[in-house]
Amino acid sequence: KEKLKARTNGLGDGNLWCFSDGLWNLDEYSGDSRETWIKNIVCAIISCCLGKDSKVRNKGFFRICQGMCAKEACFAAEMFPYLIFSLLDADPREACKEKSASARDLILSQTAIGTASSRMNVLISKCFSSLLKLNAEQMKTYSQAIDAILSSLDWLKSITEHRFLTADHQKNIAVKVPKNSKTSKKRRSKGGDVDGIQPSPQWRGCLYGVVLRLDGVDVAKACFHAKRYFSAMYYAEMGMQNMVGSGSFFEQ
Repeated sequence: KEKLKARTNGLGDGNLWCFSDGLWNLDEYSGDSRETWIKNIVCAIISCCLGKDSKVRNKGFFRICQGMCAKEACFAAEMFPYLIFSLLDADPREACKEKSASARDLILSQTAIGTASSRMNVLISKCFSSLLKLNAEQMKTYSQAIDAILSSLDWLKSITEHRFLTADHQKNIAVKVPKNSKTSKKRRSKGGDVDGIQPSPQWRGCLYGVVLRLDGVDVAKACFHAKRYFSAMYYAEMGMQNMVGSGSFFEQ
């Protein structure tokens, strides 16, 4: 723990020293093995954030695994996405008053991982963003670090998708369109409506399953360099959807 804290040079964010630039900046590991980064990050987070007062579930399990994470980079890399999820999910979700809430707000309150404005969310977003902005040569050199970040995003996405599919959306009621309606088979035009049903409001929400605030272009580029081509298209589409406020961007 003391060796890890020494890397922060006293520049950590208060008690959350594990998110300091000294630990996350890959340039600080130029003289070390490329596997050192992931081992240090995982062990630092466990030591820093999973103490007795931590609200993280399964913190005992992570602490038991800390020794193995310090020795085996592959094991640490496998633990990293679950650790990030546990940190974010430890923050309570924002309450939503169902009677006055819009369908959008109600769904978000049921599927969100923690709170998008929480301190933990801000710190993790900052660290992830700094790595996703690396150039192509750096991503090739530190491919394991980039894979760890992308695997975490995929894991967070899968969890929010699962929560969305299993949540009880009381506001999500299908609107019946008369069979004889002349416009029932028409495709909705951009900005128009069908049978008096107004188009849904623009999304403009927090990206990637209401989890982290990252640039969609950066995530797509990282996926491309990591040869995750399907994910690159997925995140690029999601980023543009958030930017323009409508889906099927590439299709249009």
